[in-house]
Amino acid sequence: MGLSTDIDILISNSIKCLDEEQYSEAHNIVLSILNDKDLKEKLNTNQWQEIADIELMCSNFDLAKSAYEKADNLPGIAFTLILLGNLIEAKNILLKSEPSPASNWGIFLVDLFAGAKIKKWPSLLLIRHFLEFTVYHLLLAKKYEYIEQLNKNLKRLLQTNLHSEKLIGLAYFHYGDLEKAIIHFNNSLQHDNYDGELYFFFGQLYLELNRLEDAITMLERAHSLTPDHSPTKELLEKIKKQFSL
Repeated sequence: MGLSTDIDILISNSIKCLDEEQYSEAHNIVLSILNDKDLKEKLNTNQWQEIADIELMCSNFDLAKSAYEKADNLPGIAFTLILLGNLIEAKNILLKSEPSPASNWGIFLVDLFAGAKIKKWPSLLLIRHFLEFTVYHLLLAKKYEYIEQLNKNLKRLLQTNLHSEKLIGLAYFHYGDLEKAIIHFNNSLQHDNYDGELYFFFGQLYLELNRLEDAITMLERAHSLTPDHSPTKELLEKIKKQFSL
């Protein structure tokens, strides 16, 4: 096997660690690549991109920024700068980048967090694609003042995407702040109480809290609204079988 294959195997192992929430292990595998001169010299653009994404998930934003630079990913560089609190430099980089969904979202974030006038609010698809990801990483970066700006403008986001608050709730759920997740999920129900996916997320959340009856109630509601959603059906069947219900 060549060095490039060795790198791919190591990166794959690092990603598996992320999937298992073993962040220190994932980071250490990346360091084993970067500390090996021969391996580091063989890294290609795609591999640098994967390393940047891994380090972003590990909350190592400076290292993620350096890797995005090697990958020539300007929106990625700008996003890490936002997480590091450097809005001016982030905006300058975004203005140099080619127009794309990621760069458009980045410009929106910089303007919002800097208190500038929003020239163009994000589309439904941009919100769906980036909002949960953004709030989750802002939580990792402890940029609570930026999250507050998003919450202050939530009404405007909801005008474009009715599920904006659900997406924020998902970020809190995956971050592990279940109380905040419940608040946002409950608020989201007021906007759309026929959202089967939201009841599915509620079911998962209540399972985390060991509230079995509430979890089953929510999953049954989700199944009634979205009977073709296989994850709901499978989870509901698994719970009933596990607890002999």
